[in-house]
Amino acid sequence: MTITIQPLVLSNNAIKTDVMTAELWRGAVLESKHSIHATLVNEAGEVLASAGDPLLTTTARSSLKPFQLWAGLRRGVSDEPSFSDEELALMCASHNGEPEHIQGCEALLHKLGATVSDLECGAHAPYHSPSAEAILRSGESYTALHNNCSGKHCGLLALRSYLKAQGSYLDPNHPTQQVIFDSVRELLNINRALAIGVDGCSLPTPELQLKEMALLFARLASGRASEGSSQDPHLERIFKAMSAHPRLVAGTGRFDTALMSVAPGQVVSKVGGEAIRGVAIRTPDGGRYGVALKVSDGAMRALHPACLAFLERCGFLTRAQLTGDLARFVNYPETNWSGLEVTRIHIRG
Repeated sequence: MTITIQPLVLSNNAIKTDVMTAELWRGAVLESKHSIHATLVNEAGEVLASAGDPLLTTTARSSLKPFQLWAGLRRGVSDEPSFSDEELALMCASHNGEPEHIQGCEALLHKLGATVSDLECGAHAPYHSPSAEAILRSGESYTALHNNCSGKHCGLLALRSYLKAQGSYLDPNHPTQQVIFDSVRELLNINRALAIGVDGCSLPTPELQLKEMALLFARLASGRASEGSSQDPHLERIFKAMSAHPRLVAGTGRFDTALMSVAPGQVVSKVGGEAIRGVAIRTPDGGRYGVALKVSDGAMRALHPACLAFLERCGFLTRAQLTGDLARFVNYPETNWSGLEVTRIHIRG
């Protein structure tokens, strides 16, 4: 099933000061609440709709991956060796560690003349439980390839090699990171120093305002590095690569894969740790928009239904379209070990 993203439709109260709330209900009992901030901007960075505070600051986490890749591509990283669209999608991925992800990253390392030991992301079990169990049954161990960020780290190895730099690319002062920070500042047209934290895969992750995160994704949707500039071929290629290969960006059962799969060529969605997400949107009337959402307490279970609710509020999606693979994310029901549904999430605001 495919759907068509609708043109933007905003009511007079589109900009709200109240946050959205995700309520977790266990039967008739309201058990937990999560607060969500969400922001929609156009190519000019104007806030068109919001819930909560567009100036909320948070770390970008893995939502930054498309722009970390852009920093390298615009420098010429893909000139030699050349990368396929599938490989570019993997470089933007927070993947499940399924066989297609591991094989793709192995091929990337081979192309770069690198080995698993060159990846500095650390090892963890695949997010995809059947893949993790298969590795255990085989008697093998998890490696850095199974890390959900291994594709991004392959991209950083490529950038480090292109720059002929030495040392750990994890260092915020390393040339690879400086190129990335400079590129992010250029996309946002800002000059300030970026406050930096450490991501789960050990890379530096900058602090940005929510509306700045949304603007990055508006840039990705427009394919232009600044308002009114000519088309940027690298932004355009990243959008098309991620949109065309949603399974490589995430994988089985994942929200980003589901959303991009039902709206091919229209949406790029990228999650980050502690429940942040950016969405790049192209509408049939030529609209180009960016959305950013953040769950205040970092609860991922609230992020997926909140994202669908905000996109519906803005008119991009209709309730009738939230079927098929997207249906399970509307209320994100949880089942217990006996298979009984025990909780559902409802979005307010």
